[in-house]
Amino acid sequence: MKTSNILFITHTYTTFQKSQIESIARDFHKVFVLVRYKPIAEISRFLPIRYLRSHSKNSSIDLKNKPDNVQIFPVPILYFPWKRSYLKLGERIFRKVKKIIKNNSIVFDLIHAHYIWTSGYVAIRLKEVFHKPVIITNHSTLQLTEYPKRNQIWNQKITQTITNADKIFVVNNFMKEKVNEFGENIDVDVIPIGFDQELFFPIDQDDARRALSLPLGIPIVLNISRLDNNKNLDLFIKGSSKLINKNKNLQCLIIGEGTNFNKLKNLIYELGVEENIRLLGMIPHHEINQWINASDCVALTSFSEGSPTVMYESLANGKPFLGSAVGGIPEIITNDDFGQIFNPHEISDFVNKLEITLEKKWDKDKILDYGSQFSQEQISLDIKKAYNKLLD
Repeated sequence: MKTSNILFITHTYTTFQKSQIESIARDFHKVFVLVRYKPIAEISRFLPIRYLRSHSKNSSIDLKNKPDNVQIFPVPILYFPWKRSYLKLGERIFRKVKKIIKNNSIVFDLIHAHYIWTSGYVAIRLKEVFHKPVIITNHSTLQLTEYPKRNQIWNQKITQTITNADKIFVVNNFMKEKVNEFGENIDVDVIPIGFDQELFFPIDQDDARRALSLPLGIPIVLNISRLDNNKNLDLFIKGSSKLINKNKNLQCLIIGEGTNFNKLKNLIYELGVEENIRLLGMIPHHEINQWINASDCVALTSFSEGSPTVMYESLANGKPFLGSAVGGIPEIITNDDFGQIFNPHEISDFVNKLEITLEKKWDKDKILDYGSQFSQEQISLDIKKAYNKLLD
């Protein structure tokens, strides 16, 4: 592969997409990454519009420590968050991407897209023009379950994308079953997201707390989420507040941005727990390691998940993970040596499992040993095998 070039189509060049691409880059001659973003989101630099911050160019593209052979091409695209607008988005991005490839004389041997829609669809359309093999990694359950049911056109586009890919990776077994429902002889495998071993590793908890000006000797629970309805943060806040009544020192920290910021802030004040539950806003990905190490556990209360990156990052630091029993979470938190799972619709279940998590004495070395298999370096080995097969 050292003499080959690869083209990535992505929604962002941050977190797990960035770390996977960069772990693979050393095995290719040139790596081209086309990243869509909303140019209208740039006004969030001047106006306090929280929803747009995560869609801005700076939030979508992280150039920190980018390898020299990786070239990033932003794809500005204006669209509205409506289903009809989103349906047309795939073809619009394809036309822009094709133009960028032509104008920059980009030559590639293989295409890898992250998410079926829109990146996977764009990759399949590029395959029709350039006749190069396509791999798609899908991270979204909804794109396999809800999108095809919207109408006949949506179903056709999702089916076309899946059945014309040369290889599909998904992040849990439920997704694999759903992909196989779209047709026979689809080459699909489960590959978890994993963590970036250069960014996530254990450090002393007290040292991390001192660096972050956090108090020593008290329980700290960390939640890292988009602040939207799916992440179910109402349950996290209400459930945590019940334990605060028992332990006045409990601190619950929420990292993330989103449309529900003000709603959640108001809920915290209504419950009178503003001294114990804090919204920290967005924190750069390369700084998250210190926050995880400072915590006693990481919790995620989502209604729906694929294979959340923060779960692997938690394990990489020897921290127990408390997660909803959805998506790929139960496939990784297979027993109570590594964390707890709960029903995201039952606040009492969450409170009970959080209490167990905070009271239990965890075997950090056992969690670290288990988590090491999910490093990006290990996971990339299976991805490279697929590359070699297609390039041969």
